[in-house]
Amino acid sequence: MRPSGFALEAERPDADGNGKSLPPAAAPRRKDIEGLRAIGMALVVICHIWVGKVSGGVDVFFVISAYLLTGSLLSRMDEKGRVDCFAFWGRIVLRICPAAFTILFLTLLAGLFVQPISLWRSFALHGWMSLLQLENLQLLRESTDYLARGQPASPFQQYWALSTQMQFYGFLPLWLLLVGGCARLAGRRGDDRRFLACASLVLGLSSFAFALWVLAKNPAPHYFNPAARLWEFMVGSICACLGVHAQWKGRWAAAARTAGFLLILACVWIVPGDAPFPGVAALVPVMGAALVLMAGSEGVRPSLASRLLELPLLQQLARLSFAFYLAHWPILVAVQELARTTRLGPTLGGCVILLALLAAALINMLVERPMRRWTGRWHAAGAARGAVAGHSSGGTSGAGGLFLRLMRPAQPFLAALVMAVPSALFLLSWQAHFGAISADYAAHHVVPTITGPVDERSEPLPADIDRQLIAAKGMLPALYSNGCDTGPHSDEVVLCSFGSKDPRAYSLLLIGGSHSTQWFPALERIAKERNWRLMTITKSACPIDGTYIGPRSAGGQAEACRRWARGAVDRAIALRPDMVITTATRPGPGNRGEVVPEGFVQVWRRLVAGGAKVLAIRDNPRTETYGVPECIDRNRDAPQRCDMLRSDHIGPDAVLDPVRREPGVRLWDTASLFCGATRCPVIRNGIIIYNDNGHLSTIFIKALRTSYLIPNIIGVR
Repeated sequence: MRPSGFALEAERPDADGNGKSLPPAAAPRRKDIEGLRAIGMALVVICHIWVGKVSGGVDVFFVISAYLLTGSLLSRMDEKGRVDCFAFWGRIVLRICPAAFTILFLTLLAGLFVQPISLWRSFALHGWMSLLQLENLQLLRESTDYLARGQPASPFQQYWALSTQMQFYGFLPLWLLLVGGCARLAGRRGDDRRFLACASLVLGLSSFAFALWVLAKNPAPHYFNPAARLWEFMVGSICACLGVHAQWKGRWAAAARTAGFLLILACVWIVPGDAPFPGVAALVPVMGAALVLMAGSEGVRPSLASRLLELPLLQQLARLSFAFYLAHWPILVAVQELARTTRLGPTLGGCVILLALLAAALINMLVERPMRRWTGRWHAAGAARGAVAGHSSGGTSGAGGLFLRLMRPAQPFLAALVMAVPSALFLLSWQAHFGAISADYAAHHVVPTITGPVDERSEPLPADIDRQLIAAKGMLPALYSNGCDTGPHSDEVVLCSFGSKDPRAYSLLLIGGSHSTQWFPALERIAKERNWRLMTITKSACPIDGTYIGPRSAGGQAEACRRWARGAVDRAIALRPDMVITTATRPGPGNRGEVVPEGFVQVWRRLVAGGAKVLAIRDNPRTETYGVPECIDRNRDAPQRCDMLRSDHIGPDAVLDPVRREPGVRLWDTASLFCGATRCPVIRNGIIIYNDNGHLSTIFIKALRTSYLIPNIIGVR
């Protein structure tokens, strides 16, 4: 589920005597646009709570915001003959930051009581990225991280759209300056609307082509890619440039508004849920918004669409849309967490909407309105000071006046910095708190040796459960941080070596995907203790047969996996290790049962033919649909609720026959390590077995080094 965005109100910083913001002369407030914002907001929220698919609302909001802000800047260019970047950015900061930072801080406070302990690290990271307006880039990075797959949605995830818009607002005045300069070089006026529209069209088409290309390779992460979203903003800018010259009238305008309105509503139903955004499917809401904008506000015949968009109720909702959008997502995540479900019925979903509306109304009354009044007085006072300074001393002033004039552009940014301080201090202290716990646990925890069969009786939570939950996410095999694990889009075969440097030492080669990598901490310890040489060739989501097991939509990563696997196996044969360690099985369809892929068998035969022995490890059960640390934290009274059924994940003994039949291949059957007769527990001997929804925790792996791994390795040797 992806949260969407909002459309910024393009309000004029000048104020009347009451301090009330006035719309720019070139872009008067249009009731149809206000109604469209409210409709888009409603579609976004409904899809988040009940539908679980993209609504198209974010695309509509991007078009509207670009239209309003481009129109505002063009109006000021007409008035002053230039673009004042710092004044524009200052107005944006004063409009956005009060509500955005207030909701962010309240979300941080709520997270202390609602967020599972195991998610604190991720929670703080997303808080920082939202505060810095970089949440879209953080989500883009995490979407390509195999180990972050399946992580619960962050309560700050809605800030990705705000981050994208803020990045566009940083770019927009610079773009106008660049295009204006090019226009003058071409012998045209710097504020030529048609020239700007043509330049924006070229940039928009380039962005759209990039979006199609990158979505074809891997659509999932690039939903958040600002470069792939730029074309939607350019559509709004083009509408603002052409509106004066090409705005439709009469019957055509009414038809355009109705068609655009229907396209936006239809997006939820006609666009498939798995359609990649912002690609071809995004044309539906974007073109719908463009039609409404180009219909104009004058000379439009009354129609059903215009009557609906101008309803007083929608006008009221539009005034709350920004705060409502930012507030609804953390409230939704909190309700889902407390209700232990991501599927909310009409009652709980309605409660989310009511709470979000109440929060938006309070923030609008207590934060946004006072800030707008203060902003109006501040601008009026600044204008008055400028007038006085201009009449005194022939337009000059003393050092104090000069300092005030120099500081004036910086005042909005200083105000935003002050507003960010509470959240920044909260995040710093919180990170210091759980960071110290993680560091202490990593340095001083004692790993017990796990022996004997699995005890299916309910095991009480260990005394250090909080410390384990906090440290679990950060304790990963070193291959992920030292550059030895190949990245998701790369096919480079990376070879790393640990333990003995003697080329004559007994050599192990760990090869495969993340379920091979998870065994590295124990193997490294064994190699050092016995003076063996341990080599690694690994790539997450990519086992030795080259069958990519990450998101199905990641076409580029799947091809990189196939190329990597071919090169990795060839490199493994050329290395001539004494023993190769890899996985033997994979979960069956729908995470039910297990299979021995034929591709595994073919690779084993090639390795054995090259002179190596193979230790094939039966893979561990995977929950897949829920993270184990989060489940334990949510079920402290009965952690056995997180256990898995053996019958769901461990197949009959005959499943392993293809492994047993292969000469030179030894099977390590781990079924008794993870499962009893009926259940597969998630805690054993006071240790959390799983780090997420399927990978073994580093603490658990280290506890196996003597009692399980060494006998199997020696058996192969």
